[in-house]
Amino acid sequence: MTTKTKPVKLPRKMSALITLALADLVKCERSEKYAVCMGGWHEPDTFSGTCYVCFAGAVMAKTLDADMARVFTPDHFAGNKDQLMALNYLREGRVVQAAWQLRLSRSDVDKAHAFDRSVDNDPKQFRADMRKLARELEAVGL
Repeated sequence: MTTKTKPVKLPRKMSALITLALADLVKCERSEKYAVCMGGWHEPDTFSGTCYVCFAGAVMAKTLDADMARVFTPDHFAGNKDQLMALNYLREGRVVQAAWQLRLSRSDVDKAHAFDRSVDNDPKQFRADMRKLARELEAVGL
């Protein structure tokens, strides 16, 4: 991980977190250095030179500037661990679990119940599902 002048603090608002992660995911998809694989966090392949990233791993790679030659999990980002774990739950459609992970208020967790859903694994549909979820969450202040 390179040193930044200011530590990056990821948003705790689910809609903002999804929007940030989508932007990073697209950057990784467009890069020859990264490949998206939702089965691991941030895992380099020393033979191919490619680093495999999931939804949260894309945030590790781009926003948090993780070294693409090293393995990273949310545990490596103490100040952002909850947000990275929440992204994993959101990618699975587990919005209530994400709300708990972010330690949102009970009333916000109650609101989140309406948004639990199944999410498509097709990359294009996944991005569309996440954009829709972000809009819906933003509409209720989450």
